[in-house]
Amino acid sequence: GVNTGDTEDAPAISADERFIYFRRATTMGMATESDVYAASRSTATDGFGNSTAVPGLSQPGVSEVPTWISPDNCHLYFHSDADTGGGPMGTNIWMAARPAL
Repeated sequence: GVNTGDTEDAPAISADERFIYFRRATTMGMATESDVYAASRSTATDGFGNSTAVPGLSQPGVSEVPTWISPDNCHLYFHSDADTGGGPMGTNIWMAARPAL
């Protein structure tokens, strides 16, 4: 779920408070990797269920951190250090999109 023994931070919560996206950092040997995970719940007052890595935002050797989710839960903004020529400090801002349900 959420609140595992790994470092978890940078929550982005949907407007209806039923979905959470967050960064989970794990240490593998000498390297730390950050991936975006998601969890959901039936109502805003329930606890979040099991979390899963967001497909495409859990690339080996790349750190991704969520920053904002649109009110319709279709656009997630995040920053990443993926090797694309780099912005400031090698980090770029990205948007992942999915169709409305």
